[in-house]
Amino acid sequence: MFYMLQLSSITDRMLRSCDFNIDVFLTEIDENLAASRAIFRNFDATFNIMSEEQWEEIQLKVVYYLVSGSRLSLKVIFISYIRQ
Repeated sequence: MFYMLQLSSITDRMLRSCDFNIDVFLTEIDENLAASRAIFRNFDATFNIMSEEQWEEIQLKVVYYLVSGSRLSLKVIFISYIRQ
């Protein structure tokens, strides 16, 4: 009987130490999910996603610079892409 009471006491203390408001916790998860979804929803509008054709054009410019012996400046290529 002694051990049963001790185990019960320990179990009760453990449960009380883990006691927290589950509703607040779930609300915080919902708010974080909503914020994350809003970020991903606006991602395409915020960043200019390049098309396959634009990527091929950049690759061709790099090859041209390499073949022509010019000093390759990725910054110049990137800036020329942004200005389009």
